[in-house]
Amino acid sequence: MALIQLPLRLFQIAYVRLVEGYIPPMGYCCDGSFSDDLWIRDDLNGSVGFRSAGVPSRVDDDLRHSSLRSMPHPRARPYPNRGIPLGHPAVSFASWRANLCGQGNLPAPINLQRRFVLMKTLVVFGNAPVLIDIIRSLGFSLVQLLPPSEGRDFCYQDAHMVFITDYVNSMEFLGILKCIAKDTPLSGVLSFSEYGLLPAALTAEEFGLRYAPVSAVNISRNKAEMRNLLKEKLGHGIRFSQVTNRDEAKAFLADVGGAAIVKPIGGFASEGVRAIRDQADLDTLSSAAFPVLMEEIVEGIELSLDFIGTDDGLIPLGVNEEVNGGVRYHNPYVEAQHVYPARISAEVRDEAIEFVRQTLKAIGLDYGPSHTEVLMTKTGPVLIETHSRFAGDFITELFERSTGCNLLENYVRWAAGETIQIDASPKRAASIHYFTASPGIVKNIKGSFRFRSHPNVIRIDLPLEIGSVVKQVGSSFDRYGYILVSASTNVEAAEIAQQIVGSITIETAAPH
Repeated sequence: MALIQLPLRLFQIAYVRLVEGYIPPMGYCCDGSFSDDLWIRDDLNGSVGFRSAGVPSRVDDDLRHSSLRSMPHPRARPYPNRGIPLGHPAVSFASWRANLCGQGNLPAPINLQRRFVLMKTLVVFGNAPVLIDIIRSLGFSLVQLLPPSEGRDFCYQDAHMVFITDYVNSMEFLGILKCIAKDTPLSGVLSFSEYGLLPAALTAEEFGLRYAPVSAVNISRNKAEMRNLLKEKLGHGIRFSQVTNRDEAKAFLADVGGAAIVKPIGGFASEGVRAIRDQADLDTLSSAAFPVLMEEIVEGIELSLDFIGTDDGLIPLGVNEEVNGGVRYHNPYVEAQHVYPARISAEVRDEAIEFVRQTLKAIGLDYGPSHTEVLMTKTGPVLIETHSRFAGDFITELFERSTGCNLLENYVRWAAGETIQIDASPKRAASIHYFTASPGIVKNIKGSFRFRSHPNVIRIDLPLEIGSVVKQVGSSFDRYGYILVSASTNVEAAEIAQQIVGSITIETAAPH
């Protein structure tokens, strides 16, 4: 058997998840030669026991109810996953030992011994519960990488191996994956996390996997560079400028008639997007906000289009309609509703699809998934932004409810090297609508149970209760609940969602 040495300096802590009655393809067992500075063991109750520096401690398998001790190495932390009983130790891997003490600045290596390789292994960056559930249900082995900021949220995940490492600011993740790949070939890489897109592209480039090119991911994440590229290649006509201070911003406002949209250069989820209509608005921008992208304000129907690029070319996945919150939200550009398919004519749909197709080709984002937002104005389509991932906001579920095609399953199969067939023709329609309420303390909620048996309602998710705090909606992350419905037509789906949201009352009061 080949022996892998994983230098601890490459990562913070690995936790290998073991499943009852199953020898995991990413499973490693110790060879009995390690010290006892750290034990990780799954016992019959599915709990995890840790021993650090000779001091025993017990950690429940649900991290949210755990009391964790720091490991001897300052960067090492145990991150247990929710356990499933392993059964008798004789038929499963029962214990894991790793020397985390080390000496000096370079701790001793972890020696791990490969046992079996039974199936394809996929790598996922970031938290993605639905995606990970699909990967596991399809029988793939899974290696998951999480930044420290998301480490405490993965206890509901089901990966065979999880690494907590800062892949946003460090390239150490490639060292981890190279060590794994010496003994277990990597077959695919995926990311739904915005900050995992570039690491995923770099991983694909390193190991020859299917994903968007690194150059395309970089361009898509820098709105100013993307605007310049599209102006040069396609003649996109919207006026814009990357400004570094208030004087430059003031000059741009004068050029476009006194009003403009301000966006972070690499932002997403509508975070930091705002309108500047006068000097008072400009003065509210902090100096730390610069540089920013400024664009002229244009009006139109907002649409989003997902594509997947395969060896057969770019496949359009329909057109979604986006309805912004407007005056209901502190940030009026945050989406309050999505309607799939969009309530537009066939001509507008085809124009939007062709516009996005040409945009993706110009950027080089024609391989793998993409999500692009456009405004259909009186003078033609205008690009808002694009990403090298599929849409959030449950839009992939709206697609599935409408077409009957599981987009994420096809994405996983494509990433793993399989050939896929996608039928994107709508059979029904679906809509999601987010709730709105005045900022403050929740005093009462009325009507949320009334519609749970409505024939068109798929689910109502309203995670508020008496005493919850409702804050201003400044980005997509600030919304606090939604209703998802399905109907025969897009008009019907949109109206049902609007009517039910309007019938559920969330009463708030200012805090004392």
